[in-house]
Amino acid sequence: PNVVVKTATARKVLPRSVPLVLAARQWANVGGLVVGLVSGNATLIAHSCEDAIVEPVRAPLIPCFYGVKEAALAAGALGCSIAGSGPSMFAIVKVGGPVQRVARAMRETFRKEARLRCEVYISRLNRDGAKVVR
Repeated sequence: PNVVVKTATARKVLPRSVPLVLAARQWANVGGLVVGLVSGNATLIAHSCEDAIVEPVRAPLIPCFYGVKEAALAAGALGCSIAGSGPSMFAIVKVGGPVQRVARAMRETFRKEARLRCEVYISRLNRDGAKVVR
């Protein structure tokens, strides 16, 4: 969305400590998401694309975050969350899935619920990993 969330502000809302049960849930989600992405297991991706620690405290920094997330999931996204410190969001869609419908749903929800414009970028998963560019 065309709003500014300063990294310093996004960092200030993060908890200084996390209960072990919440940390373990988050670690399981990260592991499941990685395995799901590598193996192409859409069910595992959908189940694991939950941020139990950062999303709940940063979501209020993004106007209508939960409305946009709900719209993306209803349109067929496997998961949706905050990219980095925000305000960018991402959605994961299965190959051959309703990419344009998800993008449209997210864009329209920002427009209708928050009167915000946003940029949408669609890309494939980078399976090559990081590279040194000289």
